[in-house]
Parts: sequence; C-alpha cells; structure tokens
Amino acid sequence: MGDPYTPANAGDLTVNPSSDLTPPSEPVLAVEDWSAAHIALAWTAATDDIAVYAYDLYRSTDGVNFTRLARILDPVLTYDDESVETGETYSYKIQAVDTSFNFGGFSNVVSQTAEAKLVAVTFEVTVPDYTPGTVYLTRFINADGTIGDWNPAASALTQSSSTLWTGTFDILDGTQMDFKFTRGSWETVIKGAAHEELPNLTLSVDYGEDGTQLYAYTVLNWRDPIVTDVSPADGSLGVSVDSVIITNWSQPMPADACFTVSGPLGAIAGSCTYDSGYQAITFTPTEYLLPQKTYTVTASGLVDEHGDVQQVAFTSTFKTGGELLIYMPLIFK
Repeated sequence: MGDPYTPANAGDLTVNPSSDLTPPSEPVLAVEDWSAAHIALAWTAATDDIAVYAYDLYRSTDGVNFTRLARILDPVLTYDDESVETGETYSYKIQAVDTSFNFGGFSNVVSQTAEAKLVAVTFEVTVPDYTPGTVYLTRFINADGTIGDWNPAASALTQSSSTLWTGTFDILDGTQMDFKFTRGSWETVIKGAAHEELPNLTLSVDYGEDGTQLYAYTVLNWRDPIVTDVSPADGSLGVSVDSVIITNWSQPMPADACFTVSGPLGAIAGSCTYDSGYQAITFTPTEYLLPQKTYTVTASGLVDEHGDVQQVAFTSTFKTGGELLIYMPLIFK
C-alpha cells in the first residue's frame, strides 16, 4: 500500500501565542507531618488572572541546589514525599504554573528531617494514701525516645501530692510500650484490689495533634503488706494506760501475725489477735502501761497471707497520760 499523503489533503495549523502574560501568585508552603519514612507537605492555593494549571515542587538536601521532585495538577494542594532516607534533612520550595505556562515566583523554603516524632508522654499515677517511698515506671526511657530494658527502679516519678505521682518522658511516636509501676523492687509491684497479679500495662504512643499524651492510672494495691493505720495514732499524747494497740494492713494477714510494743523498760509483754474483716492486728498488753511514758510500735518483716514479705518497716510512737505516782515511806516515831 502506498503513502496516502497528498498535498491536496494537507491542512494548515496556526499557533496563536497566548495573550496571558501574568504569572500566578506564590503559594505558601508548610510541613504537615513527618516520620522516619515520609514528609508530608501542603501549600496554599495560588491565584491567577486566567487559571492555575499545576504546581512544581522542588527538593534539596543541602538547602541550595534544588531539583524538581514532582508536578502536582491543580486543585491538589498536598504532596507526600515517600522517597526520603531516615535521618536525612530535606528542604522544599514550590511554584505555581498557569494554563499559559507562566511560572510564578517560588514559595518560602521549608526543611524537615525524616525522623520519628517524639511525644511528651505524661504518666499520672494515683496511689493509696498510705503508700511509702518513691513510685517508679519500670522501663528505661532512652535519650533518643526509644524504650530500654525492664527494671523495677528504672524511671522515678515525682510526687505532686500525697496521692499523685507524675513524670513526663519523650517517647517515639508509634511506640508500643509494656510496663508496670513499683516502689523500687519487684516485691513492691502493683497488684489488684484483691491482691491478684496484674498483666503488663500497655500504651500505644500517639503524637496526636500537639505531640503530648496523658496516661492516667490508679494503683489499687501493692504486692507487699503495708500498715495503713495505727491506733493510738503516731505522736498521740495522753493515751490511756489500759489501751490496746491496733495496726491495720493493706493485705490479709495470717492469724498468728504480731508486732511489738516497747517502752522505757524494753519490750512489753502481750498477745496479738487478728480481725480478718478489718485486716487488723490488735496487741493487748499483759499489764497496764506506765503513765507519762513514751512507747514505740514496731512492725517489721511480717509476712502476709499470700506469702509476701513486708518491705517497709513501720514505726510509730505514743505517750501515755495519767499521773505518775511517787510512793514515800511512812516513818513512825
């Protein structure tokens, strides 16, 4: 088959230059989001006397030499750069192009490192009012925001009130974190209200809108038995000489559990009884206490019903009232 072209079939193409010589306005560029694997950009819409056609996005790794990364057709005003290397810093600028291919001026330059975001995570831990010592988060928080090893005294919290402990740590966005709270050892780890073992607490770290996150937790019980109250109260004055001494406990105690009471002449003889309803040990002295004397209550190393050992020794004092009688011999002449 021969060439079908003939001069008689030829046509004329006339190209008329556009009369539009006005370039579009400059967009305003911003970094919207980032991670170790992407940098998300957004910009304001440019204006033009006819119409905006597209946006040319440029990228640089030295902030000086830019190459075109993409042409984004109007009306799209975002771009997600996923061709980044973790740890590298990138600079961007953008310009609008109208339908007559007039190029507007470049936008502002923005820069961002391809890295995971840090989240300021605040832990707020509410504890029973009898809690002794310092409260700890059981994971180390590394300087780069990663989570380190387990340790019962890894990260100390700060006491904000009598029952509230807080701590804020910078942790990488997206971290899945397991942890517990203790008072410095695994023997003082958190337990349930009925003294049951608890699974690890978990937290998914999320940057959210402002890079802050709150984790609130209420401690219902600790592993070790703790004296929660004492009668007479510590520092009491004028206590009756026929008083019994009672200690209340955070855990159920065995029926034979007992503490000691000592006075100016040493240990006081007496016996203990246990009330399981109140988790209370009552010490009844064999004889009346001496008047106007200071006595010390000591509970140390007691073992609760579950076999856990008291980790914090308890001491309190009180002073008896009554009159100190002095007997003088009678002399007959």
